[in-house]
Amino acid sequence: MTALSSAATDRRLLRAILGFGISWGVFYAYWAATLLFALTRGGAELAGLVLAAMAVPSILFTSPLASLADRLPRGTVMWVNYATNGLLLAAMAVLIRADAPMLPIVVCACVATTCSSLSRPIFLATIPQLAATPQSLCRATAAVGFFEGAGTFLGSALAGFLALLVGYSYIFAAFALALMLSAVFSLRLKIPRPDAPGENSKQVRNPLAGFAAVAKDGGLITLTLVVALATSLSGVLQILATSFATSVLHAHEFAQGLLIGAPGIGGVIGSLLASVLILRPRLAPQILFGLGGAALAISAMALASNLPVALVTMLLCGFGLAVTVLATYTLLNRIVPAEVSTRVFAVMESVFIGGWALGNLLGPTLLDRLGTQSAYAALGLVALALALLAYLRLREVDHRSDFRPEVVELLGSVPSLSALPALVLDRVAKSAHWWDVPTGTIVVRQGDYLDEMFIVREGSLMMTKDGAPAGTLSAGDWFEDAAIHRTSTRTATLTTLEPTRLLVVERARVLEAVTNSQHGLNLEGLLSEDDLEARIFAALTRAPAPADELQRRTAIASDVLQSRLDAMTHANLIRENAGTYYPQLGIRHRMSSNVIDRAILEGD
Repeated sequence: MTALSSAATDRRLLRAILGFGISWGVFYAYWAATLLFALTRGGAELAGLVLAAMAVPSILFTSPLASLADRLPRGTVMWVNYATNGLLLAAMAVLIRADAPMLPIVVCACVATTCSSLSRPIFLATIPQLAATPQSLCRATAAVGFFEGAGTFLGSALAGFLALLVGYSYIFAAFALALMLSAVFSLRLKIPRPDAPGENSKQVRNPLAGFAAVAKDGGLITLTLVVALATSLSGVLQILATSFATSVLHAHEFAQGLLIGAPGIGGVIGSLLASVLILRPRLAPQILFGLGGAALAISAMALASNLPVALVTMLLCGFGLAVTVLATYTLLNRIVPAEVSTRVFAVMESVFIGGWALGNLLGPTLLDRLGTQSAYAALGLVALALALLAYLRLREVDHRSDFRPEVVELLGSVPSLSALPALVLDRVAKSAHWWDVPTGTIVVRQGDYLDEMFIVREGSLMMTKDGAPAGTLSAGDWFEDAAIHRTSTRTATLTTLEPTRLLVVERARVLEAVTNSQHGLNLEGLLSEDDLEARIFAALTRAPAPADELQRRTAIASDVLQSRLDAMTHANLIRENAGTYYPQLGIRHRMSSNVIDRAILEGD
């Protein structure tokens, strides 16, 4: 909700968040509805095969399709993706209504799932171009976690309720309408195609580069297997939950939907606790705590005999798995070099989906061989044994981690940074660096461009404004934390009074940490201190345009506009092709955030 309230001042960002939130909730809902429908057609075995089949195209094609989408206007990609997904679910509604064979229904479901798997990377890549500050960027990114947890429970429960109330054809028709609403929210976002993010763009777009990076590192392989184990357990639990509801509780679809979605609520709670746990120096114990706790809760399901107890137990499963995944991702972030982090986390996305599919396949086998309650007991014991084995290896990986508690503590003392989620704060700490400055050194001069802030660890500095003393800074103080909000000019000159140690935090690194990719740096392309330049660049960010169209959008006199366009082109801030001007996203020039708010929102 914080993400939505903070985005309310930017209509484009708010619409993007709402569109994604609806689509992600629908994803969990139609996944659960497809599971329940397959159960009615062929039991748990068919349901497991259908869900696994739905995941395979996502595993194979999400990465290359995301690379292709990254070369197109992102606003267009968003609404086309949502609309296509809606049409596919509408086709499923028609096929189910006509009592069609299962094959065409599954084909539609497979393509729809691939569209859904594209939603998150597209959204994460888009919001840096919409957010006016790192705070709004971070909160929009955090909305992904909220929608995942809430969508898991509410979507699954809604699917079960509607299946009992109106039938499956109407369910998928309703989901199709919801996705069309997502498409409507995403219309006219006017986000142009970004330029290549940098010298590593070819590596980032290579779908196999991440797998190669993981295969070379035993520690990354171990963490990848932990993610695969956690998500496989989630997939198995979906299948077992449906059988438990019918064979043990003798309940219908609504109870099945509740049991499928209960881990989502536990996931929300687990994420909140994990945000505190992951700031500890060692994360292997946190992973063992989460995975071992989930394993014990799974085993306890063998003893559950009523719906309330089963819901609480499944909630505890989701809690433990959420702690496991978040702690594992944090440990990954600590040991993965920045230059390959995007590729490695792309691998995790595929592993996440693949583990889920594997679990959906294993579920029917366990039910067939052991029965519902015995399957829970066996699954929990095996998961506990694997958690203990993984812990032995994770301790070694943990000692490789780059965790800087002293830096995290200093960063958390600054209001502009304390609002960042723990995982992002950990990333920022990894990129911050120390600067030891001797006595009498001028650290910054009044009027210099400001794109980094300083926190004093030891020593003291004299602050002067317009040549007059304006106070001193000592240990624990910070200077120009406004650099985290916007790039401007230095308000004072700083000179060290004694040997001083400063922690330097760069704005660009904060933006990069928020999205864990170079896409965060695209926001820097919107930063300019010159008001006319800011208006021109913001207008081009909405959509590339020729000079006459820019004159209409910006209301700048044509001769002044042309002179400024020539200067910006010469400086490589924009480029011209066949009379149309394009923004050079990723170029670090500067604009105050109030100019962004006025120029970007004006006339949208």
